[in-house]
Amino acid sequence: MCGIFGAIALTGASLRHPECLARMAASLRHRGPDGERIVGHARARLGARRLAIMDLTTGDQPFQSPDGAVWMVCNGEIYNSADLRREATGWGYPFRSRGDIENIVPFYARYGEGVVERLDGMFGLAIWDDRRGRLLLARDRAGEKPLFWTPCSQGSRNSRPGTSSWPRKEGWTCVRTGPPPPPPVARRGFRPPPSSARRCSGRWSES
Repeated sequence: MCGIFGAIALTGASLRHPECLARMAASLRHRGPDGERIVGHARARLGARRLAIMDLTTGDQPFQSPDGAVWMVCNGEIYNSADLRREATGWGYPFRSRGDIENIVPFYARYGEGVVERLDGMFGLAIWDDRRGRLLLARDRAGEKPLFWTPCSQGSRNSRPGTSSWPRKEGWTCVRTGPPPPPPVARRGFRPPPSSARRCSGRWSES
């Protein structure tokens, strides 16, 4: 269990309230008491609060590509990470960690959005491609790990894909949608797209 968060200005303008990143990190401390790190610049930032379980010394997130153009944060576990690491090592990728999460970065660099199809696990992730100006948010197929985002009035987007509880004081609301899951959902264990068991909406309240 970790907490991941970020703020992206997709218009190319600077973030109007970059101080909100520190507030996001503070609100996720209960999910990641073992460390905090934020990377980025005036237009985009990603961060993580870490609960250190695997790779205790080298697994701090966010992970970045060797050229610094791709940043990635992920809450979860990648079950086929050993196979992915062997494949990426064969490409000559210079890993800086020994854990499972960093494997996502080289596969995004090679396959783009197709990286998600290569992942077997439970995860909520965010990837910012600084060269292309592209944000990728994804979660595991069963939706075991939560993923939330919201558009902001100042022309940026804040993503908080690492927590399932929203501080009411920050203006976030979470509501149920639709009737109880029908029998097919109960059999499959998840609600197939485009329907959703839960819809979250709101805005970051500046106080």
